[in-house]
Amino acid sequence: MRRRLSHAFQPPAAVVRLRLRAPSGADVVTTRALVDTGADMCAISERVAAALDLPPVRTSHVAGVFQVEKEIVIYRVELEIVGVGVFHAEAFGLEQGNAIVGRNVLRRLVLQFDGPHEAFSLESPGESCRPRARRDGP
Repeated sequence: MRRRLSHAFQPPAAVVRLRLRAPSGADVVTTRALVDTGADMCAISERVAAALDLPPVRTSHVAGVFQVEKEIVIYRVELEIVGVGVFHAEAFGLEQGNAIVGRNVLRRLVLQFDGPHEAFSLESPGESCRPRARRDGP
């Protein structure tokens, strides 16, 4: 599914809509998330984790781009990228900021980033691996 980059960020960024729920829960929270190939794993708001009563899996230590180490809680979550698919994944809690779709989910998908046209596509491998019609003849 081809999408436009979001101009809510500078420079424009790849953003998707997420539906989040606990692995066996019925409640759903919808939010937007940055597609981040530099992030090891997904991240969600601590408020969302509390609202959905997500099960904590473990704690860990992370260091961001500025090398400031912090202890985080990692949760198990059912994460649906609207229009792409549903994934059972781990995500750590953020006190503030945007949700992130990280490589623990992106590694299962095909991402194409088209900077000059300010667009991107994110799809499951089955969709992107279909044979395409040749344009240059036989």
